[in-house]
Amino acid sequence: MINVFKEWAQFPTLSYIIRRLCPDMTYSKTEKYALKISEEAAKAHGYEIYDVEYVKEGPHWFLRVFIDRESGVSLDDCEIISNMISARLDKDDFIKGSYFLEVSSPGLERMLRSSSHFEKAIGKRIAVAKKDGKTINGILTASSDSDITLDENIIISKNMIKKANILFDFMSEER
Repeated sequence: MINVFKEWAQFPTLSYIIRRLCPDMTYSKTEKYALKISEEAAKAHGYEIYDVEYVKEGPHWFLRVFIDRESGVSLDDCEIISNMISARLDKDDFIKGSYFLEVSSPGLERMLRSSSHFEKAIGKRIAVAKKDGKTINGILTASSDSDITLDENIIISKNMIKKANILFDFMSEER
């Protein structure tokens, strides 16, 4: 596993790419740590980490790890990665206090945060919530490092995006 990680470590991590492209989206120390160990576990088994989040909902803390791969993600895949991450979290004891670990796919209406997320979503209908409070829905027709284009003529700077996600059409015959 160490050799696999050393080869892979030559490439920028997802967290580096996301921070570079979305400077106002920051990770907590806990999320950075979880991303690092999750990437190690996922890469060793042919998955990628789509995202991580450490959030408090009501009285409980949740560490959520979203995994993906070209052929899709099954419940068994989530269990394998969850067990690997859980073992490492228990060994390192980095996170103080109790929390729930959840490992899942990013889902059909996945969040779009990095350039690679937007590139993979070209041709799909997306929703973009802008920092000015406006929400725009449209077909993503282009993406660059600095902006995205919806419906061929609506250009939105990535700096103005608060949140973006795919809109899955459950009634569509194209599935």
